Amino acid sequence: RRWRWPFRCRGSRRESAVVQLSTLGRLALMPENDEIKNLTLLYSENAKVAAEFWDWRHKVMGTFFTAVAAAVAMASWFYQHTELKRWVFIPFVFAAIFAALSDIMDRVNTKVLRECYRVGTLIEQKLSSDGGIYKAIQDMHYTRTSYHRVLRWMYIGSAIIFSLVAIFTAIYLI
Repeated sequence: RRWRWPFRCRGSRRESAVVQLSTLGRLALMPENDEIKNLTLLYSENAKVAAEFWDWRHKVMGTFFTAVAAAVAMASWFYQHTELKRWVFIPFVFAAIFAALSDIMDRVNTKVLRECYRVGTLIEQKLSSDGGIYKAIQDMHYTRTSYHRVLRWMYIGSAIIFSLVAIFTAIYLI
């Protein structure tokens, strides 16, 4: 399959796609277009890449919340059945593992998004001295209450809590 966009994605459906933002810079060298048109096109393509990874971030969050709800429901079901009560810790182990994996996936998304913000900020500075939304987002990324930090604490905190609950239930319910 050929990509119409000026960036390439590599990897199969089983592997995560790696967007090569460095290929975006090739458009600026096209002689038939003027610089403003090229920068505008680069800005647009950068926004599409950022939107794709924002979407992935929200998919990870949605899957995380679904997995946590399923783990709690399964643990509750195990607890209600006397013959399965000793296995109640297993859903909590899976929830802890999934929380840790969600954190890893969000870190990858964050790296790509930060690069998009950096590229977007550079393009905005070339197009306008005032900057724009990418500069504002990039500046917010390094504050104490950034979206990335809240998600990181949520995923890591959940992994720790589910691990402790799994240990507690394994010790006291067996």
